[in-house]
Amino acid sequence: MKRAWLYCTLMLCLGTQSQCDPSTAAMDPLDLNAIVPAKGPSDGNITLDLEGQGFVAGATVTVDGKPATSVIVAAPNRITATLPPHLMALGQVPVVVKNPDGQQVSRGDLFAYYASRIRFDGIPYLAGTYPFAVAIGDFNNDQKPDLAVTNYMSNSVSILLGSGLGIFGAATSFPVGTQPQGIVVGDFNQDQKLDLAVANYGSNNVSVLLGNGMGGFGTATDYLVGTNPMEAAVGDIDNDQKLDIIVANANSANVTVLRANATSGFVVTNYPAGSGPVGVRLGDFNGDQKPDLIVTNSSGDISLLLGNGGGFRAPTSYAIGGNPQSTAVGDLNGDQKLDVVVANGNSNSLSVMLGDGMGGFLAPTTIPSVSLPTKLALADFNGDQKLDLAVSTSGGVRVLPGNGLGSFDQASSVSASSVAGGLAVGEFDGNQRPDLVVAAGSGVTVLTNSSQ
Repeated sequence: MKRAWLYCTLMLCLGTQSQCDPSTAAMDPLDLNAIVPAKGPSDGNITLDLEGQGFVAGATVTVDGKPATSVIVAAPNRITATLPPHLMALGQVPVVVKNPDGQQVSRGDLFAYYASRIRFDGIPYLAGTYPFAVAIGDFNNDQKPDLAVTNYMSNSVSILLGSGLGIFGAATSFPVGTQPQGIVVGDFNQDQKLDLAVANYGSNNVSVLLGNGMGGFGTATDYLVGTNPMEAAVGDIDNDQKLDIIVANANSANVTVLRANATSGFVVTNYPAGSGPVGVRLGDFNGDQKPDLIVTNSSGDISLLLGNGGGFRAPTSYAIGGNPQSTAVGDLNGDQKLDVVVANGNSNSLSVMLGDGMGGFLAPTTIPSVSLPTKLALADFNGDQKLDLAVSTSGGVRVLPGNGLGSFDQASSVSASSVAGGLAVGEFDGNQRPDLVVAAGSGVTVLTNSSQ
């Protein structure tokens, strides 16, 4: 590339300016090595700068098979191209530059489309009575995601087997304890078959149901925990390669850890939290490679319990206000540190707490205008490589696009206006876009991602 410009400069000095025209100055082999910006909205009218070498006047640019509407070869190392709308594209796409002599270069790793509009298509499915929470797993080992739903009033868990095409079969139910709420999935006995753990609010215990690998489950084994367990989480808290279970106990001001033992059972230990703990999430908030706990306290704060590799330290509380209902954990601003979003049920708002990576948080910022938020889920729904937020509200599910700076843009509705409950993210129809499932009404609604 440098040789071409030195050659042009020399020709200018000799009075042969025509040699600097891109049609004749390109002496280097054709190559494409950068595109700015590296991503753009699918509704088009994006202007790209393509950087490389060997570009010649009259070159064409196609993006995912669609020709650019305007191509300007500004120099042998730079092309400006304007893209038309391409609403069906999402994610990285091939970019091809072709010179008039037939030489071409293609790169599929330099540019990505993201959806201009987030949208979902919903299909409802029946479960038991008053479905409360939902979890996702492959329960029959067919490499297709299935659903597990807790039914608060029928004291059962419903299993809906997935087709891999966004369609699920009729529910099959299995008995658990009284008034089941939270549910998690894991291979608790290490037999390569997924099992379930259910927090039973009314019977103050956790039911563990071992899977048979064919979509069914054995009789529940119950473990006594604190008073009125609600949300559950799963992870290996003591690095013994066995999954442990954690539940938040709403009316005993603590969380219970069920630590897996050598006989596929669990040892129960309680740890203090705040007042009215209703939710719990795992994450490494201080960067020591040991799982920590974030506990949602309905009294108006969240508690952080730092892990020590075998248990948890005394809680540190962070005031939120507004009757917190649940949290979601993720890196919202791209600094490689975990942040927390809190659903504030009574104040119709969300709180964002950016992590400092050392076990602390910056002062919370408030996002208003979300009606009675309860459950949260984070995922990149529009493909722009920024985490978006799905929220269960009194008016259905809302999605707030992330801005990559630690906050979110205005919410849009993605489901019907019925009251929404438990929420989970999966990939149900094979298009590699994150989908949603929400407990609502008399069952669950599967929301497949059709953003464009």
